[in-house]
Amino acid sequence: SYADPVNNAVAAVQAGNDLVLYVLDHGDGTDIDPNSLIDGVVAAVQDGRISQSTIDEHARTVLALRYQLGKSLYAQ
Repeated sequence: SYADPVNNAVAAVQAGNDLVLYVLDHGDGTDIDPNSLIDGVVAAVQDGRISQSTIDEHARTVLALRYQLGKSLYAQ
């Protein structure tokens, strides 16, 4: 089951990961389509495996980190 990148993406979000990172070109013909990962997570929200509030919480975390990083990069 680890060979399925879509299931891995869904499992990663279910496990609490804020971001899902993949190497898209493995060089062996097993390239991963990022749109399929997004579609898989969206389907998991639609069928109740992942709650919308979980997605919202992860998005807030990422946005807050980006905000903090931006403040530190441009601080005088």
